[in-house]
Formats: sequence, C-alpha cells, structure tokens
Amino acid sequence: MPRLGEMLHCLTDRCPHEFEMYGCYCGQEGRGRPVDELDRCCYHHQCCLEQIRMLGCRPERRFNGHLTCENGQPRCVGMTICDKLNCICDKAGAECMARAQFNDSMAFLDRQQCRGMKASCRRWPAGGRPPRPTPPKSEDSSEEIGIHTLESLGSSRLARQSRSRAARHLGVGTTPRGATDMTTTAETEGPEENGEQNGELAWSSEIYGETQSTTNPRRK
Repeated sequence: MPRLGEMLHCLTDRCPHEFEMYGCYCGQEGRGRPVDELDRCCYHHQCCLEQIRMLGCRPERRFNGHLTCENGQPRCVGMTICDKLNCICDKAGAECMARAQFNDSMAFLDRQQCRGMKASCRRWPAGGRPPRPTPPKSEDSSEEIGIHTLESLGSSRLARQSRSRAARHLGVGTTPRGATDMTTTAETEGPEENGEQNGELAWSSEIYGETQSTTNPRRK
C-alpha cells in the first residue's frame, strides 16, 4: 500500500509496516468480518478500490501524479480521472485509519480469527460505517467535495457520467437514461479545467459517510 502508507505516515508518524497485517483486512485481501474500527477502515478502503474498478479504473496501474505531506496533511494529485479516484480512496482510507484506535492485540492477528466469506461491499459489516473523512480546509483540497456539487461547478458531462456509474455501483440515486459510459474515457482523460478539478468525482463520502467538522489527530 505505497500511497496509503505514505499518507498514514504523514498523518500519524507511524511506520506503514505496522498496519500491513493488522486485523483481517489491513494490507491483505481479507476474509470474515472486520475485527475493530481500524480494520473496518481497511475493509472500506478495499471496497472503495472495488468501486473504481467497476468504473473501469485499475488501482494497480501505474500512478501518474504526485503525493506530498504539508503540515501533517497528505495531498494527492492525480493527472487522469482514474488517478484522482485512486487518490480519493487512499486519502479517505488513510484519514479513517488515522482516527481509529490501534490495538496492539490485533496486529499480526491469528488467521483463524479471519474465517468465512469476505463481507460484501454492498452491505455494511457489523459495526456500521467507519469514521467519516474530514472536509477540505481550503481550496487546495478537492477530493472530499460531494458529487452533488458537480452541476453547480459547470461540469455537467462528468456529472452525468459519475452519477450514472457511481449511483449504479454504490446503490445510491438513479441512473439517468442515456447517460454516457465513463469506462472508455476513464483511462485517457487528462487534467480538467478548474471547474472540473474542483468537482472531481469525490464520491468516497458514499463509502466512508458524509464529512464532519473534526480534524485528524496527529499521533505521537
């Protein structure tokens, strides 16, 4: 988890390796139910990546963009729509994990405690949704802006595409008749204009919940 690990280090100062075999889902494919809040964050991060696969993006493809850490806050900038969606999933996942309590007893958990089928991403596992990502603090952070802002920012084409595909796979809203399929454009889109950048397909709130006003505690 290179990008996710870098973001975690930025937020918590902890070595990313500490999270790699945590619970049933952190740094591993996972089976059974998440064992605690932090493990649920890892589970929902996997679900987020699964959703962008359904949109035609491959999370394992080479990332075209850059990641920086500014005052304990990660900033991920992708060049294509798929890169931006990967940034959204990783940033929301890292923020969720940074807020969750790290239980030493859940690190390198016995695999016998992770038995059964993997929980379906279409149904939330026991324990409900994980902590919600924080809202952007300034104009330099566009990842958390809700999908409902797309039309107001003048990006009707992306709005139609994202609503039709994201609503279908995330189970929210309805699919507009005749909406354009995003799959053929997701891998080839370049940087958008300012309006489209600010309205970037940040539907991670549908997976991680709506934003809240609290800030991320930076662990010592």
